[in-house]
Amino acid sequence: MFTAIWLDEAGTIAAGQRCTRHYSAVFARGLKGPSWRVIQRKSCKAAERQSLLLPLLLRFLLLTLFPADPVVIHAPYLINIASPDELIWEKSIVLLSSMLQRGAQLGAKSVVFHTGSHRGTGVEAGLARIAEALARMLPETPPEVMLLLENDVGGGGSLGHSFEQLGTVLHLFPQYATRLGICIDTAHLWGAGHDISSATSTLQVLQQCDDAFGLERLKVIHLNDTKMALGSHRDAHARIGEGIIPEEGLHTLLRDPRLQHAAVLLETPIKTGADDKEDWEHDAQQLLLAKKLMGL
Repeated sequence: MFTAIWLDEAGTIAAGQRCTRHYSAVFARGLKGPSWRVIQRKSCKAAERQSLLLPLLLRFLLLTLFPADPVVIHAPYLINIASPDELIWEKSIVLLSSMLQRGAQLGAKSVVFHTGSHRGTGVEAGLARIAEALARMLPETPPEVMLLLENDVGGGGSLGHSFEQLGTVLHLFPQYATRLGICIDTAHLWGAGHDISSATSTLQVLQQCDDAFGLERLKVIHLNDTKMALGSHRDAHARIGEGIIPEEGLHTLLRDPRLQHAAVLLETPIKTGADDKEDWEHDAQQLLLAKKLMGL
């Protein structure tokens, strides 16, 4: 019921249980890897049939094994549609568009991506690049897959740490209200300086979100702890209970009745032993902690 599916570039299923509230997550293999590679359909008929059948097979497995689980895909971090560099910007559009296409093939509900960095050109210029990229992509990609902008920790030229920046992008596309939404990462909230340490401060943060873009547009929550200081602008995930974000704040956020529609996905590091073997029993305890915070 709480399963994440990882895909490599060939579409191979690779891993285990990471999610809550009846959603599955699909992560593009090598999110931080230096590759712009997009799998293209080959010309020969056998390869073409394989490229068509593999996503259909994966979709069948997802819907058969996890029928209650809408799928959420996380796009590679390499994407930067705010970039002033024309080559990077164009490649980002191609790669993100391919994620939406693959999402449709897999029956995914949404694709999450990071808005990127303006690389010194300024916030307005960066937001304009994002808007230009979305204006190109949205009419040419499957309408059934939402594109979710993830909040950032901020720092440097990064965009998305401000709720107003996220809201600005959404408000530029009223005709795509059902195609564009928001993903909020709890560690990124903390790193950007949004205080979710107590019930009172967390409710204030949620009100700021509601004012900026509307909580109904928040479709996915990445549940993470962090050991970094509030407002540090450092992105470092920690396992639940092993960081410094107080339980009261996470509890308040996850149980807010206005967010009961949102998927909650664990994105915490998986504990490994001395042999580098992943400790899935420990990870199961993380799921139990997450469900407890959610009141499940």
